[in-house]
Amino acid sequence: MTTPTGTRLDQLRRPTGSRLLGGVSTGIAKSLNIDPVIVRIAFVVLTFVGFAGPLLYLACWLLVPNEGQDHSALGEFFGVRSESEFRAVGLISVAVVAALLVLGDTSWGVGPWFWSLLWLGVGLGVPVLALYWFFVVRPRTGQQATQSAVAQPIQGDYAPNAATAVLPNAPAREPWSAMLFGLTGFSALTAVGALILWSLLVEPLDASVYFAVTLAIVAAGLLVGTRFGFAGLLVPVGLVLSLGLVIASTVPNLDVGDVHRRPTTAAQIAKPISVGAGQVEVDLRSITDLESLSGRTLEIHNGAGQTVVTLPADLDVEVD
Repeated sequence: MTTPTGTRLDQLRRPTGSRLLGGVSTGIAKSLNIDPVIVRIAFVVLTFVGFAGPLLYLACWLLVPNEGQDHSALGEFFGVRSESEFRAVGLISVAVVAALLVLGDTSWGVGPWFWSLLWLGVGLGVPVLALYWFFVVRPRTGQQATQSAVAQPIQGDYAPNAATAVLPNAPAREPWSAMLFGLTGFSALTAVGALILWSLLVEPLDASVYFAVTLAIVAAGLLVGTRFGFAGLLVPVGLVLSLGLVIASTVPNLDVGDVHRRPTTAAQIAKPISVGAGQVEVDLRSITDLESLSGRTLEIHNGAGQTVVTLPADLDVEVD
């Protein structure tokens, strides 16, 4: 039986006994020194708020090893080299998604402006933090681990008076694999070409579709890199694509500017208003024949900015 060391996340284990399902709640409770019932109640509550509970439980079941083991079920399946980093990245990513599901639950009653700012913040903050961890924290941690090697005295007749530090002979890890990067890039370009043909011959596709498909291919390359090759260079590519996907999903187009409309007839509101970023103001008080507005829809798409619609005093509307 191995004794886990490192951070609390590295020491987290699922006990093989005294568990109801996968031992996730018991393992978390043991790590936090609390009653497992509290953790189980938290999972149940999160199930009814954004359905985040089952997602977190499944992630912990797959990423947290059993007692006496060093590898999780998912890490052993993919044959990852660094179980600690794989588990940390996986659990943090799922926790972020679960937090968004909880915040995005409609029962909170927050306006759509909040979710636009939230997704924009996530799209900007997550790539920046990931780049900082990959290029600053990770190299610094490795350097500190090397410098903190325990000094061992040399045995024998020629041993010097001072202790000599014996550094571990860790194999050098390649920063990236040219073959894996080339195959992933070729697959992504082929998929984008096929999407362009579909858009030209069949029907136009939204810009977010291109980012989503390319990001899925890069994610597949990252999974392959955990077992074959080195996927280091695919990490910043995936972060850039994630940022592009968030922007493309949030902003309907690249038009920037203010839109001011004051229609005088009901027919003038039939055309949708779409702007990528800016202020949209629509004043309907100049329409005197209010009965002509019955059954009509005013459709506005504003990616980032303020939207103001001024209504006549006696007009009943439904807002979605």
